[in-house]
Amino acid sequence: MRKLDQGVVTHVDPMGEVLWASGLYSGDHPGSGSGLRVIDASKLYDAVGSVISQGKARGLLYEIQ
Repeated sequence: MRKLDQGVVTHVDPMGEVLWASGLYSGDHPGSGSGLRVIDASKLYDAVGSVISQGKARGLLYEIQ
């Protein structure tokens, strides 16, 4: 759920860069090669859950405009 009236906007590109840097993604970056990438769903779940539980979601998963 997003609080659109408060300017909350989904913005997951920064989290994508974290996933690339940590070696969890494999394949090609968007705009390069096929642009397709893959990730183990359970590792993605753990990585995103960790970001949320640490209170670091703002800036990695969403922003406020």
